[in-house]
Amino acid sequence: MNNQRGFTLVELLATITILALIITLLSSILIDGKKAYNRNTTNQLLQQEANYITEIVRREYLRKYDEGKMSNPIKLSVQDNILKMDGKVISEGFNYIVLNVSRKSNPVHFYLELEKDGLTYTVETTFSKLN
Repeated sequence: MNNQRGFTLVELLATITILALIITLLSSILIDGKKAYNRNTTNQLLQQEANYITEIVRREYLRKYDEGKMSNPIKLSVQDNILKMDGKVISEGFNYIVLNVSRKSNPVHFYLELEKDGLTYTVETTFSKLN
């Protein structure tokens, strides 16, 4: 009797198949995790930038209101992914949709939409100064 130890071809193929399935599953989980991380990071960046822009515009609105300069409204402009307020750069590197803060009355409606890498963040608010 020949009592050799070893693996049969069927056992080797079964082991390779199981390992291939495990590697495929793990790589799929890692790739999905990386995509989710990038998406969350971009969403957070958009939210922070939108909050920053809104705060700058709010401060300028309050300053002009307190100084009685509401006849000279805040002008926001977008050109080549650069957002300017009254000619001064306040943000760059995103796609912007802005409704100008151009009303001369109190309150003023403000709408801002930021887009990057296919993700969008929108801010819609009202600035007002209570007397």
